[in-house]
Amino acid sequence: MKKWIILILVILLVGCTNKAVEDVESFTFKARIQEITQGGYIVLVDEGEDVRNSSDLISISTDQSFELDDHVLIKYDGAIMESYPAQINMLSIEKID
Repeated sequence: MKKWIILILVILLVGCTNKAVEDVESFTFKARIQEITQGGYIVLVDEGEDVRNSSDLISISTDQSFELDDHVLIKYDGAIMESYPAQINMLSIEKID
């Protein structure tokens, strides 16, 4: 009986954990690759994007390959670190255009 209760609790906890990851709020903005750095890029945020109120340049870390002036869509968790260039917790990046 105890094994069944433990098994049910584990299943419930795993289900709740997966749900929490899916429910993470995210934000997006468009930018252009401005500079290639070791381990990432510095992007110039497009005019009119809300994140530009915090900074026009943002440093991102990724192992994906882009070229200078590529237009990208960046998804992040909403946190913006106050540095220059600013830094974010990037969730994903994809080339657009």
